[in-house]
Amino acid sequence: MSSKNNDLSRVDMHVHSKYSHDCSTSLEDIGEAMKRKHVGVALTDHNEVQGSLNLKKLYPKALIIPAIEVTSVNSKDLLLYFDKHSELSAFYERHIKPNKKLTRRINKTTLSTNYILDIASDYNAFRVLPHPFMRIKGSFRKIKKDPSTLKFVDGIEVLNASKSKKDNQKSVEWCKELNMPFTAGSDSHILSTLGNARIISKANTPSLIMDEIKKKQVEVEGESDGFLGNVRGIGAIVRNKLTKRRI
Repeated sequence: MSSKNNDLSRVDMHVHSKYSHDCSTSLEDIGEAMKRKHVGVALTDHNEVQGSLNLKKLYPKALIIPAIEVTSVNSKDLLLYFDKHSELSAFYERHIKPNKKLTRRINKTTLSTNYILDIASDYNAFRVLPHPFMRIKGSFRKIKKDPSTLKFVDGIEVLNASKSKKDNQKSVEWCKELNMPFTAGSDSHILSTLGNARIISKANTPSLIMDEIKKKQVEVEGESDGFLGNVRGIGAIVRNKLTKRRI
């Protein structure tokens, strides 16, 4: 299963599966979509890793970055990316699984934002703030009140296909201001949106792609509300297009 197109790897860095409480997409459907769209994924289920672990078992040759989306006790979402699935599993078993709070309306942990980010570094995780301008789960307002959180952050999600053009533009500008690495993802909860936002890398393995992200050597592209964004380097140039780019 190839995620390469014109010798470049495209990876949707924010995807959900049936292992998230608010998604019903099967792993088999995700695998077929990856093949059809020539895109890799980071399966970032809410406070759960079984989907990522099982997807890797089902498609061992596919480009799958070990990841999880953790929600703190104050409802802030955090994306954590790992070099190995074994590190993802160890982090989850030790810190997330014993501290999950799951009801019909709530799926989060009992852990603070700073604690989650701090302890993740012990597992070589790359820590990203997704959709920072989202009203409740976004992190921008919290960090403006408590800038100390930034010392635990490695990157910003600058393009989220499920969010508005306005919010994504704010994320780009904030990332430029902080001079941080950046990622992009569809935040897909339905199969049709998988791959609608992604990073573009010259590397072809999870570890090498993560290295390029850390060095700000990737590009991002995708759609949000009919808007096509293309961010190149930390210069963060965002350009409107008249037509959608298909993958």
